Amino acid sequence: MNSSRDNVANFAKFNPPTIANGKVYLGTFNPSAQLLVYGLTSPYFMLGASPNTVTVTGGSPGTYTVSVSGVNGFTSAVNLTCGSGLPSGASCSFNPASVTPGGSPVTSTLTINTASGTSANTYDVTVTGTSASVSHNTFVALVVSSPTVNFSLSATSPVTVSAGASATSTVSITPTNGFSSAVTLTCAVSGGTPAPTCLPPNPNAITPPQTSAVVSVQTSASTPPGSYTVTVTGTSGSLSHQSTVAVTVTPAASFSLSTPNPASVNVKAGASATFATTLTGANGFTGNVSFTCAISTSAQPAPSCTASPASITLSSANNSGPVTLTVGTTAPQAFLRSLRAIYFALLFPISGLTLLSVGIQAPRKKNILGSLLLGLVILGLVFLGACGGGNSSATGGGGTGGTPPGSYIVTVTAVSGSSSSQPITFTLNVQ
Repeated sequence: MNSSRDNVANFAKFNPPTIANGKVYLGTFNPSAQLLVYGLTSPYFMLGASPNTVTVTGGSPGTYTVSVSGVNGFTSAVNLTCGSGLPSGASCSFNPASVTPGGSPVTSTLTINTASGTSANTYDVTVTGTSASVSHNTFVALVVSSPTVNFSLSATSPVTVSAGASATSTVSITPTNGFSSAVTLTCAVSGGTPAPTCLPPNPNAITPPQTSAVVSVQTSASTPPGSYTVTVTGTSGSLSHQSTVAVTVTPAASFSLSTPNPASVNVKAGASATFATTLTGANGFTGNVSFTCAISTSAQPAPSCTASPASITLSSANNSGPVTLTVGTTAPQAFLRSLRAIYFALLFPISGLTLLSVGIQAPRKKNILGSLLLGLVILGLVFLGACGGGNSSATGGGGTGGTPPGSYIVTVTAVSGSSSSQPITFTLNVQ
């Protein structure tokens, strides 16, 4: 006999019975003897949940893992449901709602959804597993806490800006659970040197019901193209939240003039020369571009410079155009004799000849007057020779030499608003 196996307390122990033909035969007959027949335990299942306790705020869900284990070969389907204990307005669901244990435990996710106005309390919820006529229960605790007054922060992203320009992002706060305090905003930029500048948010504090502000990102012409991150921080008391804006800086829209053709021209004073260049827009530049043409010299008369056309409008469909630059010079010119000197020189002889003509027609008694007039004519002729005659350099011709010989550097710049191109230069040699 096996004492541990056949332990029947104070009852007498006899030889094991014999089973034959569906009957049990005792080895010794005793009217007061009892026959205890032990059979195999029936299959069943066990139910459990973890964690035992979940804490949520009203309006938030709580989740648990429910496990079902089969014992003694239990392999039937177990349907899961929630029993008593749910908060008012709450609901529960299982995924999956029915499980079938095999050689190892199976699980289902229990979700308890609470209403936003659920009272703060601890709720003991019954979880029931049913298979045919057999059911088992387990319990989970749902702790609903008072809602936390808070806010969330967001910003529009991404943002693209050309070097030298600025861009904006809208920052928004979302109050939760009655949040109504002021939120102070700050921003910072990371990602490169020199990085764009984040200007103070406008406004720099938001108080509900106002919920948005504008953050401006300013770049300079020297800001390297690339990716940068703007971090916006909102602070209210002990609460602090952040949101990021992805900023992409692209090369600045610009325009340029090509190298002039030819680079140098020789001309004689009085002649002109033309030079060709091309205006080209880059990185999406659009707008009207005019031209300045300057010659730095103290020589007089200096060469002149004009551009044709005087301006070009660039667009996405037409981002280039030819420009012709014309440089003119002044020819040498001789001076005319002084008309004033000639006038006075001729005044005497003409007047004398006129009076002489009158005197000839007068009576002879006026011969004396004629002699005087003749002397006046001779004097006028002498004066004429002195004033206008000869080729003396002091009183004769001469003149200007026009544009002085030499090399003149011509500088041309394209201009649009406050932007300008790199200047180009070419040389005019006056011989």
